[in-house]
Amino acid sequence: MKALRQVIGSIMLAVMFTVGILTAQSGNALQVGNVTVTPMPTPNPPPLTEDMAAAMSALDEAVGRYRAGDYEAALVLYNRAIELNPYYALAFYNRGNLYGDMGEDGLAVADYTKAIALSPAFDNAYVNRGAAYYHLEDYEHALADYDQAIAINPNNIYAYVSRAFYHRSNLDFDLALADYLQAERLEPDNPEVTLGLGRTYLALEEFQLALEYLERTLELDPARVVAYAFIGQAYRGMAQYEEALQSYDQFFNESGEDTIGIIAGWRSEVEGLIVEATATAHAAAITATPTAYPTRTPIGK
Repeated sequence: MKALRQVIGSIMLAVMFTVGILTAQSGNALQVGNVTVTPMPTPNPPPLTEDMAAAMSALDEAVGRYRAGDYEAALVLYNRAIELNPYYALAFYNRGNLYGDMGEDGLAVADYTKAIALSPAFDNAYVNRGAAYYHLEDYEHALADYDQAIAINPNNIYAYVSRAFYHRSNLDFDLALADYLQAERLEPDNPEVTLGLGRTYLALEEFQLALEYLERTLELDPARVVAYAFIGQAYRGMAQYEEALQSYDQFFNESGEDTIGIIAGWRSEVEGLIVEATATAHAAAITATPTAYPTRTPIGK
């Protein structure tokens, strides 16, 4: 299940999340990863008709095509579900996810807005619309949507993670930390939360705490190899340069990447720090060692 949409922000490997697929098969309570959400359809929905049943079937088929990476077929089926039931909030929501993955964030915003109009308490639609606004650089509306999602559902972990990402990208690290800590209280073993905490503590120069959370991330999800790069930065902050080099190398070995500029740059900087520290230590040793001169014996007449 594609539970999250990952956006890799240029060289910083920043990650930002939206809540994933919702289907019609779970009734009102829908499972998204480890989180149960309730999209809250319109009150007193009309009796199920043949067209509405067909729309549910089309939605479930669309989800299958989406998961398989067949976006073109998924789009046709989402359109079909909406044509059969124009009041189908889940269909608009899932089509919005598809548009987001296709880079069509304006269309995604429109679909999430329609889903919200049909189901005003649909907290995940607010989270995902906030992410789409963020991609469109409409940061004011992005933050407002994250706030609204949390107001609707204070237990929506992805709303806190998304808002924390927003704050961290604005260098508001204390606000980011507060949101990540709240997410941790809700789901302490979520590797995205531990990664976010590690990176935020790194920015706050709390290097030991950063190291602990980053190592915990790899325990929870060994595939999140980017954590090795940030572990390298934590060791660098603690002036443990050899450990930093080993961590950068572990990242390159595990990821199979050797051309990620910023991390290669971090490694080069630490190599320079090692050379500088060695030269400084050598100079200090020379200064501290007294120079021994040979004893001159006077020559008398």
